[in-house]
Amino acid sequence: MLVLFFRVIILYFLTLLTIRLMGKREIGQLQPFDLIVNMMIAELVSQPLSDVNVPLMSGIIPVAVLLFLQLMVSFLCMHSRRIRRLICGEAVILADNGSLNTSYMSKMLITVDDVTEMLRTCNLKDINDLDKLIIETNGKPTVTEKKDSGIIITLIENGKVIRSNLARAGIREKDMISAMHTDGKADVGDVFWGFYFDGKYHFLGKEKK
Repeated sequence: MLVLFFRVIILYFLTLLTIRLMGKREIGQLQPFDLIVNMMIAELVSQPLSDVNVPLMSGIIPVAVLLFLQLMVSFLCMHSRRIRRLICGEAVILADNGSLNTSYMSKMLITVDDVTEMLRTCNLKDINDLDKLIIETNGKPTVTEKKDSGIIITLIENGKVIRSNLARAGIREKDMISAMHTDGKADVGDVFWGFYFDGKYHFLGKEKK
């Protein structure tokens, strides 16, 4: 009994430390790989807890390996947009100004009932007010109404220009660069996050070391 008591304490703090190091995210904001890791950790920890004959290291070592992999994937996703798109996917506009993205609905097996449930979840009172219905990378729906200012379009991320978003928004790169200079940013590399919202450019600089 005493052995089990200390096992619970050790695995509890190990799990707590692991989840803490993985970063702060709400359950609804978890990416697919976050959710998978959490499920695997729960399974690995439960084995040495339910059976004292299972070596404690059989739970500690796999959890430590998962933590390392999780941190590595998170680091890669933070510094590479291509890897992040590969692992997390991209936000998709499911409905735009009265038109449904039926090809995406067929691909992801989304029914009309699913769409109406998403709209109810987003507290849309009048379907005629719908501007865009967006499926975020974590699967959570976001609604913008016609009276809203629109959606945030990322143009620069961590010093790199997202030209695909420029083309999608119909923005010329030289116009963005001009606005960036007006904002006091001499080079794209000085911008951590640049975005277009409500008809205006916004540029957030990198933290000075």
